[in-house]
Amino acid sequence: MTLEFALNQAFKLKNYKTATSFATRLLTLESAPDVA
Repeated sequence: MTLEFALNQAFKLKNYKTATSFATRLLTLESAPDVA
């Protein structure tokens, strides 16, 4: 949930490089039960 918030904030601020990093980390953790 925290990564999702960070991703949204970075994207809103047009910080796409950081948003990409957060999105990659979020997708990596996708299989974890607490993220879904």
